[in-house]
Amino acid sequence: MIIWTLKQIIISFVLIALVHYIYDFLKNNLTNPKIKDLVNKPNEQYKEIYKSMSNENKPVKKEINTENKNQMKNELKKYLTSLNTSKNNIESVGSSFSSNFENQYETLNL
Repeated sequence: MIIWTLKQIIISFVLIALVHYIYDFLKNNLTNPKIKDLVNKPNEQYKEIYKSMSNENKPVKKEINTENKNQMKNELKKYLTSLNTSKNNIESVGSSFSSNFENQYETLNL
């Protein structure tokens, strides 16, 4: 029994080592290592940023069309009034249910 157990342990270790070395061999021979450039690439990016900053022109202000501006204001006013009317409608519906409950608590006005 002890000999069989030792035999199984040795076979398991040999099998694990064999698979490990095959994996390492394939990994080293079939893949390309990634090389990250930490010196030249950031320098090039900084140069591009400096160029864009030096060549930057003054921002062009776009004139807003007053007609379009007034139209947007009117649309906003209509939207807000529609929200206000829908809020009033919701409050009127809710007020019919509020009479079903008794007010047991008083509020303190300080």
